[in-house]
Amino acid sequence: MAILNYLLVLGLAFLGLFAGLLLGYIAKEELKPGKKYLVWLQNIILIIAAVLVLYSFQLHIILFILIGILITLVLIYLQPKAVIGYIILASLILLIMEKPNFFMLTSSLTFLYGFPAGSLILIRKK
Repeated sequence: MAILNYLLVLGLAFLGLFAGLLLGYIAKEELKPGKKYLVWLQNIILIIAAVLVLYSFQLHIILFILIGILITLVLIYLQPKAVIGYIILASLILLIMEKPNFFMLTSSLTFLYGFPAGSLILIRKK
């Protein structure tokens, strides 16, 4: 893919945060009861992205499972904030940039990560 295509996809992927903020402004009354589910959704998206990147490198199945479990436990324990999650996703995108199909999937997950991240930012501001 051309560099302009990469930049366009990355720009759109990180616009998910603004979509999440907009969604939070529209549904303010739903933010407080849904906070637990938004945190879980963030963690699930990060885990799926990490597993996708591991799968793209075609690791041995045992190593793949062990690393996946380790990543899951670390994410559940740390409960990363939106900025840390975006740093993780950006580094995963950089790792996978040479494989267009996985690059698009990881970018889509980055966009989807923005929805709960933006809404959780609104909850923290209040």
